[in-house]
Amino acid sequence: MSKISIALTDELAKKAKEYARKKQTTISFLIENYLKMLIEQDKNSTEEKTEVEITPIVKSLKGAFSYSECKDDGKELSLELTKKYL
Repeated sequence: MSKISIALTDELAKKAKEYARKKQTTISFLIENYLKMLIEQDKNSTEEKTEVEITPIVKSLKGAFSYSECKDDGKELSLELTKKYL
């Protein structure tokens, strides 16, 4: 088991000690469990983000357009904006 030092304000340290005493535990136990919870939540949120389901409609669009058909480097947009505003 590793030991880590943390800096707390005097007021927070006092409140943490009181809370731990009321819960009949230690500050170390509280912090350890809090960190475990944070890591688990982060792991779950990362897994949720990577497991996005692609709907059948979106899958059907794959390959519908080729990049060369859509690419104009903004020239068409620039031309249309010029027509509209000048």
